[in-house]
Amino acid sequence: VPEALLVREDGERTGRKLKRYMLLSIIILLAITIPLIISFSRPTAAEPTTAEPTTAVPTAEEEINEIILKKFPESRHTALDTPQNEAFKWLKSFHTYNKDIADRQILVQYALCTLFYSGKGSDWTERKNWLEVKDECKWYGVECVDNKVIK
Repeated sequence: VPEALLVREDGERTGRKLKRYMLLSIIILLAITIPLIISFSRPTAAEPTTAEPTTAVPTAEEEINEIILKKFPESRHTALDTPQNEAFKWLKSFHTYNKDIADRQILVQYALCTLFYSGKGSDWTERKNWLEVKDECKWYGVECVDNKVIK
């Protein structure tokens, strides 16, 4: 505060000048601090993440479909009322978890199930375990060596 303001020329006049300078000082102080407070309190834009994008894990049905299409691109397993579609439906019902799915087993079971449905397997006199257990080596008439179908 300037010294001249403290001298009592006119008591009332000096007090008013002091109040004006103090009010002006407060306004200037607020004019400087408010924008600073606002700028520091605003959230900053999020930094771009460098994490690799996540890929969705395919469902068992999608995986079975892909396995069949890789080996049999002309397969009719999605066409309704076909032996291939019945085989596909059976595979989906028995292989519900991705970790259970092995390409070779899917292809062998798909072929055997298609044979069963196209050959009217439900009318066969000997069809023990066919489509009743997941392990095709236990199906009647199927021969395996080291858990691999040979006949």
